[in-house]
Amino acid sequence: MAKTLRKSIEISGRARRAGAKQCRGPQDLSRLELECMKAIWLRQAATVSDVQQFLLPDRPLAYTTVLTILDRLAKKGAVTRVKQGKAHVYAPSLSFELSRQEALTELLEFYFEGSRERLIEYLGQHSASFKHDQPARVQHPHLENSPELQECLL
Repeated sequence: MAKTLRKSIEISGRARRAGAKQCRGPQDLSRLELECMKAIWLRQAATVSDVQQFLLPDRPLAYTTVLTILDRLAKKGAVTRVKQGKAHVYAPSLSFELSRQEALTELLEFYFEGSRERLIEYLGQHSASFKHDQPARVQHPHLENSPELQECLL
């Protein structure tokens, strides 16, 4: 059944890429949409309930709210969805790594005139203030399985 679902998602993804809108990256997504994407990236495929449970520690959202966000992500081309029984299963069509690279490129361009050296210099000068200003984050159990996402800026 998992192979069938994976195959359906792949076929749906190819069909969507052929004619539908493709999400360019994090600049096309809101903060909440990115948080939902994080849940989907961690699980590689997820239902609305899965995403809702992932967000629960930080954001107790109604099922219908999460459904609306995932519907928007599908329309933007960030995820694909396949009907499985009564529920839809969502899979990422936007790569985590490409999304992170795009976000970093935009940060560099906007705040540091494209200079990595200026970013590094800034971080060196302000590193102490980052450690004290950051609120404690709730650690999701699924993050333990993904070192790349553990380090991400989302």
